[in-house]
Amino acid sequence: MMGSVDGWFYRTLAGIQLDERNPGFGHVVIKPYVPWSLPFVNASVETFRGRLAVEWEQKDNQIHLRVTIPVTSKATVFVPAGSAAKIESSPPLKPGAR
Repeated sequence: MMGSVDGWFYRTLAGIQLDERNPGFGHVVIKPYVPWSLPFVNASVETFRGRLAVEWEQKDNQIHLRVTIPVTSKATVFVPAGSAAKIESSPPLKPGAR
C-alpha cells in the first residue's frame, strides 16, 4: 500500500521522472509540483551513477529549488516559475526551447 504513496512523492512532489528513452538514469526529468499548502520537500535516491536529489522550499513568497544530478547523468529541469525573467540560478541555467 505505501509503495504508491512513495512513488507519488518522488514522481510528483519531488518531480523525479525517469526518461524511458535513456534507461539507467542516463537522463532524468525533474518537474516538481509545488502546492502552496506544503512548505518543503526533500527527496533523494541512490543510483548506480550516484546520488540524485531534489529539494524545494517555499519561503518569503519564493521557491528555492536545489537539484543534484550524478556527474554521468543529464537532466531536464522544469522550474516552477511564471516566467524565465523571475529565475535566478547558480550555476546559470540554459533555457530550453519548450
